[in-house]
Amino acid sequence: LALAGEAAARLEQERPGEARELLTRALGLSRETGSLRAEAQTVRGLGALYLHTGEGELAAQAFNWALRMDRAARNRTGEAHTLLGLGLVHGRAGRGEAAEGALLQAQALARRTGDRVAEGRIALALG
Repeated sequence: LALAGEAAARLEQERPGEARELLTRALGLSRETGSLRAEAQTVRGLGALYLHTGEGELAAQAFNWALRMDRAARNRTGEAHTLLGLGLVHGRAGRGEAAEGALLQAQALARRTGDRVAEGRIALALG
């Protein structure tokens, strides 16, 4: 998880190449540990990377993959963050209805789990 966090920092610093390398390493490690939550978090990070670099289809694939893992692990907080990512992908692709649906699902989960950070990010995405 530390590598995924480090990758997020690199992405914020506009260093996507380094973020990609860190996430690739993190994905291998999360698979070795067998933690579905850790793997979902890493794949969600890949989705954010692809969204950031304009690779919308890859972002959608990564977020959908992470969503399946979040649901299998019953990780509602992760699911909210993943749905936020999917909402952003849909929004950038001009699919407003799909974006709103994903964001509203994310908002409900964030409220249910008390995740204030996610609630704020979702509110910004909803406008």
